[in-house]
Amino acid sequence: MAACTARSQAAPLEHRWVYLATNLLVDKNVEDAVVILDRQRRRAYNGVVLTDSKFLRWDQLPERYLTNVRRVYQACRDNKLACIACVCPVGYANDLLSREPKLG
Repeated sequence: MAACTARSQAAPLEHRWVYLATNLLVDKNVEDAVVILDRQRRRAYNGVVLTDSKFLRWDQLPERYLTNVRRVYQACRDNKLACIACVCPVGYANDLLSREPKLG
């Protein structure tokens, strides 16, 4: 029994990340994301994996999108969270392939 107890006391996790998939073109989603990021800092998380299918369409979006992305990134910095942007959607590459239909 002592061996089982010793194994159940795992070492603290070095990386505590939250996965956040959202549409940053929608202002309400940005507000919600900032609240989530604030909450994760209080829960001792140290990173966020952020994904939005529109990351692959930077040049086709209004300026508001870039403003919203910057706001979320600043919330990560304010909360001392590493921000890992998902930009390689393996298995869900429609947005990437739509830029060059001959690749699909």
